[in-house]
Amino acid sequence: MKLRTIVVDDQDELRSIAVKALQQIDLVDVIYSTCEPADFLKAVLSEKPDLLIMDIDMPDMNGIELAEKIQSELPDIEIVYVTSHDEYIRDAISVYATDFITKPLDQARLCETIERIARKLNITGSAFEIRSNKSTVLICINELFFVEAQNKKVLVHTTKGIYEADHSLKEIIAMIESQHMYQSGRSFYINLTKVNSVVPFNRTSLEITFNGTENTALLSKKQYDEFRDLIKQL
Repeated sequence: MKLRTIVVDDQDELRSIAVKALQQIDLVDVIYSTCEPADFLKAVLSEKPDLLIMDIDMPDMNGIELAEKIQSELPDIEIVYVTSHDEYIRDAISVYATDFITKPLDQARLCETIERIARKLNITGSAFEIRSNKSTVLICINELFFVEAQNKKVLVHTTKGIYEADHSLKEIIAMIESQHMYQSGRSFYINLTKVNSVVPFNRTSLEITFNGTENTALLSKKQYDEFRDLIKQL
């Protein structure tokens, strides 16, 4: 299950940036986006999504007015404002917005907000459980950099640290349902949305760096074209 989401921003470039950012989050299914507030209102009342991503300062009808109209029909809908105008924060509170994110859009903040909404709505497809040192650890996919099989150990690299898993790499791959995960070689399973760069490593492999960690993974040179195409689709 994913959060069915509709986006509105009267600036097409900023709308596209928001949509692309949301598409990198496994919890989200962007079902519609528009630059027109009236079109947005019609789509929301018709589709009844779970989540709205909204600009505030728009012509004809601003984001606060839109929220008031929508909440009269859909009082439990989740609203996140993404805007350059922090003077509207009190108005955002008045319509019970879940979050108020200032532009330029902070991807990490957006992910945290989406995960909070998902927990509230009991949407669990964003995480998986592993056993590590006789404990159970819940890992959100958006926190995951990569999984590595190393010297008979399987290490799970996350934004919260590295866990030694009591599972094989094959077992962990079977646990994760995400179109953004990719097996880059026999020993690595990586989160494509966290990739920063690819640099030469040795005769048969390339080294993958990630945003947010100094740890790296390897990519087979034979897989580079496939890997590059997947990155372009993000």
